[in-house]
Amino acid sequence: MPTTANPDLGNSRPTLIYLHGHGSDSTIVRRRFEELSAAHLFAPNGPVQLVTPNGPVQVAGDPQSTGLALAWFENRATGADPDTLLIAVRQVHELNNSCAAQGGPVILGGFSQGAGTALAAATTWGGPPLKGLLLQSGFVPEGIGIEIEIGAANVGSVLVQHGRNDEVVPWFFSEAISLGLEEAGVEVTIDVDDGAHEVTSGQQLRALEWISGCVRPE
Repeated sequence: MPTTANPDLGNSRPTLIYLHGHGSDSTIVRRRFEELSAAHLFAPNGPVQLVTPNGPVQVAGDPQSTGLALAWFENRATGADPDTLLIAVRQVHELNNSCAAQGGPVILGGFSQGAGTALAAATTWGGPPLKGLLLQSGFVPEGIGIEIEIGAANVGSVLVQHGRNDEVVPWFFSEAISLGLEEAGVEVTIDVDDGAHEVTSGQQLRALEWISGCVRPE
């Protein structure tokens, strides 16, 4: 199933662009989708094209890991680094442009720092509205020189997933995002369970159902 950063430009299927978390890479994202039997949805001729780019920042990772340790932006004492965040957002916008040019709807999603980057990209995206935004254990990137207006997200509907026992990115971050989106009139589905800083198997399966609903012909 396609998991590269570059979409098939001859393909007009709906596309899910999914951004990995801090210290991870696209290989780990692919493994998670495959382990949960999502291959049918993202098969070469399946209903949805999966695009999983790698973040532009190299970070220290687990020496036992076989994947890369990457991030979307650098974290500093003052918060998220605005320069590397801008680079990441531009990378996502370029992918959005490529996928939107194919004619199919685009869903943007991510986990943790990937979700924060996806949100930043959605609020500054000037192209056709995104069909959906999937935020798993997300937060709003904050730092000197960074201003993200949650209600400006250019998207039709949003699925927010989080774990009540997440001690890395507490649930209240997603709660605030959901409230800001709802106040702006965006359709938001909230899915909270007892998980920690992770995407539980139940959440992932519900996310797949939501994705299928987003791309189902009206």
